[in-house]
Amino acid sequence: EALVSSVYQQVADQTRTAQRRCAVLPDCPNCVGPTRFKQSRPLMVRTVLTGRGVEVLSPYSVCDRCHVGVHALRRELQLDTDGTTPALRSLAVAAGTIEPFESASADLLQRFAGVSLSGSKVHSLCQTAGERLAMRMDEEALGEVTPLQPGERLYVQIDGGMLHIGGEWREAKLAVIFPGSAIADVSKERRALTQRHVVHSLSGREELGRRILNVVERYVPKDADGRPLLHGRVHVLGDGAEWISNLAREDLPGATYLLDWFHAADHIAAASRVLY
Repeated sequence: EALVSSVYQQVADQTRTAQRRCAVLPDCPNCVGPTRFKQSRPLMVRTVLTGRGVEVLSPYSVCDRCHVGVHALRRELQLDTDGTTPALRSLAVAAGTIEPFESASADLLQRFAGVSLSGSKVHSLCQTAGERLAMRMDEEALGEVTPLQPGERLYVQIDGGMLHIGGEWREAKLAVIFPGSAIADVSKERRALTQRHVVHSLSGREELGRRILNVVERYVPKDADGRPLLHGRVHVLGDGAEWISNLAREDLPGATYLLDWFHAADHIAAASRVLY
């Protein structure tokens, strides 16, 4: 009880410090004009420390031009609309990438961290984080790349699978991209990748092809017109699906398309049964 009381006191102290910094009213998020103090209003703050919501008073101001209200404390603490702090959002996203959203909420967060967040909230936070990361990947802001060495190859493994999302079945298309130098021997019978880029799309082949090319272009040299030189450098591995071979041909012109061994063996076995 003493520890819990101490934690709540820390949250209260931090909140009061943030409130003092809120003496200068924030600008309107819509027109960036000044806002006018209206009243102090209750604000829910959900932190990693307490595990559940703590209600505090926050200065509340309004923009007379846009009629937009602003909680100064929410902006100061970088809270989302539910009052969740950045640290708790980060923890929830980490849990949601390890376990399904409901078990991430009930087991990882509630049972092990003492944090009370619903499965739907964990889902929402993971969705937002995924969209933000996808934008950064499109902007080539994630991961360092070392250009291919002479004679080195870049491998692009592509596949798809059906996922039940939002009450409907959708095909998730995925690509794993890595240079030959990233393949390391773990034992006599197993190898692993020391680095890789993963891109995906739920919107279709065209978006996946664009994201793959954004990564591939960073590894390979370009010709005088700025086009990436893929021939002899880039190998695309697929399972024989038509959309993968079309992607390799249209979005990665010059790359070598390979049918993976296990699917090739399966197709040959099926053909042999028909012929013999």
